[in-house]
Amino acid sequence: MPLAKGDIVRLYRQVYLPGRSRRVLASNGEALTVLDATDAGLTVRNNRSGVEGSVPWRKLQDDRHAPVRLGYASANTINLMQGVTATDAMTVLMDGTRGMDAYRAYVADSRHQQASVMVIDEASVRRDISATRPRGADPTIRQSHVIQRIGENLSRQPEKDNAVESIRQAHEVRRHAQRALRRADVPLPDRPVERATDLVLRVYNRQRIEITDRIRHLGQAARELSQRLVHRQEHRQEIDRPWHEHRGLER
Repeated sequence: MPLAKGDIVRLYRQVYLPGRSRRVLASNGEALTVLDATDAGLTVRNNRSGVEGSVPWRKLQDDRHAPVRLGYASANTINLMQGVTATDAMTVLMDGTRGMDAYRAYVADSRHQQASVMVIDEASVRRDISATRPRGADPTIRQSHVIQRIGENLSRQPEKDNAVESIRQAHEVRRHAQRALRRADVPLPDRPVERATDLVLRVYNRQRIEITDRIRHLGQAARELSQRLVHRQEHRQEIDRPWHEHRGLER
């Protein structure tokens, strides 16, 4: 990682000043200005607190052969800059706008107090347009096409995946279907569309009737079995009576 005096770097671990005071030089994610860089380490100034100090290279590594936990802080990601306010802000989209939407664009372009500039790689936007065109279509990509694609991507609002949004989408589908039927002049059925609550009640009533019929059949089968057992017992008594009478005569 080439460094020079005046570079702004971001530290990805907490570093303390040398000595017993354990004073914090910089915390994880803070920006530092390089004052000097030698083989022994860095001399930096914390851009937020103004604290200056020297940091050995070993303190910036997880182990002896690990990379230095530093990064250039002249530019930051949109997610990292959430909540930050600056006098002027510049948003650079090196890969075009295909990875952007309205939510990220709002975060990127609401950091400034006076001026905001957005720089977009036009070649990336043209490649995005070319990749989404059907085969055999006119390959000409005009400036108006580029501007239109940028506007479409920056105004895109992805649907939220939750129950409330699913219900809203269902209502949208139903409303569009009703409008399509009216435009097509298709006669609607005489019976009104069944609501979800009516459908649930109808299914419940049908199942209740089925269960009641099963209980009635089971009761009838139990009565028939009881009668058969009674008849079997009476028949057994009729068979055993002559034998008991004969034993009584012998006595």
